[in-house]
Amino acid sequence: MEKQHLAWHETLEIHELVAFQANGLMKLKKVLPEVTNQELKKIYQKAISGITNNLNELLEFFPNMPRSEDDTEERND
Repeated sequence: MEKQHLAWHETLEIHELVAFQANGLMKLKKVLPEVTNQELKKIYQKAISGITNNLNELLEFFPNMPRSEDDTEERND
């Protein structure tokens, strides 16, 4: 059975989403200890949890991403 993989443009989009969300997650986690308002702190914690879940869902697609050696195997030129 042939292994299914994502197209290159899908792979690029997932990498962009992961990079963007990982950046946001790091910023939120860095600032969280400085937040004194408890309501705002809860909002930050909820955002951190949501982004973490999003990243975990996106990371599930990584094994299906094409790699450069995949192209050379298929083309044999």
